[in-house]
This record gives sequence, C-alpha cells and structure tokens, in this order.
Amino acid sequence: MAVLEYERDFYVHTVLKGNHDYIRPAGVLDIFQDIASDHAALIGVGYEAMLAKKYLWVVNYIEFEINKIETITRDIKVKTWPHIKNRLEFPREFEFINKNGDTVVNGISSWFIVSEEEHKIMRADDVSFGGEFKAETHYPAFRRGKLIRPDGEPVKEFDYQVRPTDLDHNGHLNNARYLDIIYNMQADLRTVKKVAISFVHEAKLNETIKVLYYKVDENKNIYVGLNGEEECFICMQEVE
Repeated sequence: MAVLEYERDFYVHTVLKGNHDYIRPAGVLDIFQDIASDHAALIGVGYEAMLAKKYLWVVNYIEFEINKIETITRDIKVKTWPHIKNRLEFPREFEFINKNGDTVVNGISSWFIVSEEEHKIMRADDVSFGGEFKAETHYPAFRRGKLIRPDGEPVKEFDYQVRPTDLDHNGHLNNARYLDIIYNMQADLRTVKKVAISFVHEAKLNETIKVLYYKVDENKNIYVGLNGEEECFICMQEVE
C-alpha cells in the first residue's frame, strides 16, 4: 500500500515575494494550496472527484512557521501528507526544503468537506484516501486552539473590497488573499516567523472586509476580519 506523501519541485516566482525579496506569507499558502490540490487529485479526492459527489473541500485552519527565510530563493522542494481523519476534520501537513536540504517552512492545516449546494459540513464517510498514512509530523501535539479576538480597541482599521482577482474556483475570497490583505496594512514589514489563521466565514465578490489590527506584544499581532457584523477570519502573526 502506497504511503500518502507527495513531493515536487517548485520555482518561487517573483509574484510570491515581497519586502527584501522574501516570500510573503500569502506566497507560502499559494504554494501549499497548489501541492495539496495536486496530491488530492492523485489520490482520488481532487476537486473534480469531490464535485462528482457534490462535495467541496474547505480549509478552516492553517498554521505554519518560517525559518531561514533568506534561504528561500528560486528553487525549493515541497512535501505534503495527510493524516487520519479526526471525526469531521482532515488534517494535512506540509514542508518546504531549500536547495541546501534545510526545512525552511513547516505547517499544518485542517479541512472540512461541505455539501456543494448548502455548504453544510458533511461526515463524508464515502471519501477514502486509499493509502498508508505517514506517521511523521512536526506537530505531535497538534490540537487546534481557538484564536481569540483581543479585548480593547484595535490599533488600526482597514477596509478592503473583494475584487475578481481575489476569488478562488468556488467564487469566494481565496485563503491566501487574506494574508495579502494583512500584509498590505502592516505598520512595518518585519520578517514573519509564524502564522496561524482561522477561516470562519466566507467572503464574496464586492463585499467589504473590515480588518482590525491588535498589537499583543512587541512580537505578536492579531488581525480580525469582519464581514458586516460577522467574523470571517482571525489571524495571529509572530514577527522578528
């Protein structure tokens, strides 16, 4: 039985980079989404296969750490592997390896399957990966803690209207674009070392997201996105 692990080489295009020519947090998610999609298709649970069952994959939480960001140049190797389903959630891990063989990004994500029409979370017992799950993990004690909106007033607010270039193939704001919205409102562009983001409610074309920025301490920030009165995301970032 094949081990459920997949790897491929990636070219880190300039469009994924930002300040100091370092990869942006959104660039990390763009690459991860690409390889996760490729692997899902290879093991029979890709977009088209799920759509045939009237299902959609929806990510609800991602966290990752960036190390030696200056060594993430043009060519990297990216690996991904799923873990055993946990009731309703499907965890998937990933890592980036630079040309020197160093693991420079490691992350974990949690996915739901929802019905295509109603977007209700499904048990989806008819979805099977058909392989041997890899035991290796960077997150042996992974338990998704709830990210909490801080008390008090935010340091800064920023409004963003969802544009056509922001949308994914489901017609919603692409997950990686949330991190670019945050990137565009940051008071400084110090190197991001860790990101944890919870996707609470989808946003659609022309809707306006109000992003609230809270400074927890010198090296930790919290960003909360509001779609009307409803939270659509909450993100924690640790910086150097």
